[in-house]
Amino acid sequence: MTGVPYIMFPLASHDKHCIKEAQITDKDRETEAVRRIGSANFGNERVILAGIMNSGIRPDRPGGCAGGRLRENGNGVTDMNERYCFKCGTELVEKELKNEGRIPWCPSCEEYRFLMFNTAVSMIVINEETRKILLIKQYGRDAYILVAGYVNRTEDLETAVRREIREETGMQVSSLRFNRSSYFAPSNTLMVNFTAWVKDDREFNPNEEIDSSEWFTFEEARKNIKPESLAARFLNAFLDEQEETKTLAYYETNADRFVQTTQNVGFSEIRDRFLSCLKQGDHILEFGCGSGRDAKAFLEAGYRVTAIDGSKQMCEIASSYIGQKVRCMRFEELDEKECYEGIFACASILHARKKDLPELMRKMCDALKPGGVMYVSFRYGDFEGTREGRYFSDFTEESFRELIGKIAELSEEELWISQDVRKEKEGTLWLNAILRKKPSGYE
Repeated sequence: MTGVPYIMFPLASHDKHCIKEAQITDKDRETEAVRRIGSANFGNERVILAGIMNSGIRPDRPGGCAGGRLRENGNGVTDMNERYCFKCGTELVEKELKNEGRIPWCPSCEEYRFLMFNTAVSMIVINEETRKILLIKQYGRDAYILVAGYVNRTEDLETAVRREIREETGMQVSSLRFNRSSYFAPSNTLMVNFTAWVKDDREFNPNEEIDSSEWFTFEEARKNIKPESLAARFLNAFLDEQEETKTLAYYETNADRFVQTTQNVGFSEIRDRFLSCLKQGDHILEFGCGSGRDAKAFLEAGYRVTAIDGSKQMCEIASSYIGQKVRCMRFEELDEKECYEGIFACASILHARKKDLPELMRKMCDALKPGGVMYVSFRYGDFEGTREGRYFSDFTEESFRELIGKIAELSEEELWISQDVRKEKEGTLWLNAILRKKPSGYE
């Protein structure tokens, strides 16, 4: 049974007091849940082998197991999550549970046994003074990861975050925030990610669990985190949100100035090209309405308009200007099916990251009725990153067609380059596109 912590007790009895021999003898851990993983002969006695569950054993240590997901042994045992009762070791059967379907059932305990898993916390540790992120290397592996650890019995998640950071780094957490969670199958663990701020690194005193560590800027951390890892997914999602927050903060702070430079700019030529694809009275979604300039023009031309924007300040200004309420929502919150004949996204979705645009444009496509059209525009070029206090994704004809090629339901109607109509932006080029959603049943 190499690699699997276990206890053994006679096959004739499930009484935990009949334990004959054990690798782990601490009574508190021993009397926690056990899982039967097989049987074997020891002398004249046949015994049940049972894996210790929820015992604090770390799956990232040699010989560890977690939540019933055992490392493969000589008998080929790999996962006993749904086969045996975690209390008594009795083999489970399936039993119907109303509104839940067929659930594992213990005939001895006469109780349902839902899936068990470990819980661990993962932390993006940020120095409040330097705005740098701590990445660490552990267990002889040459890859940077986040500080992380298992949640102890009786702990809440927040306590586990503070304890793990204190134990591994010596630092005190000043504040923390939940980010997201993800199930990690290799160790049968629900990983819960937090951002944890520390006031400074003068208390930093890593324990023996940390081989080496480094404080990185946000973008350096993105480049140095272990690629394709769960830690990378957590960190990249956090950093993406920071970029989005920075862009929204720009519009909140500069709303009045932005309105002054855009609200009265002549934009009728592009609006007319878009409206030539629609019928009067059609329903238009303005996806990022800004000052409300185009929404007002559509309403005055006899179209029905739903306008949205991510900035609360811009929504208030635009609502007053167009005479109807503008919905405050983020792009990714769009979840409508075949509601609009047209979507107008002028210089709006250019603030999304390129990797997120295929999914975002699929959502826009879903919101269109079959045969409907959408207008989108981007700065012309290959740049992606922060510019002028906001995040931008620029496109050329080639890169944009590559993007649209990922969305089978959309076809290109028009694609053209134009000059910025604002005097202070003279010389800036824009890529414009009108796309059509293919009719139902189109192959």
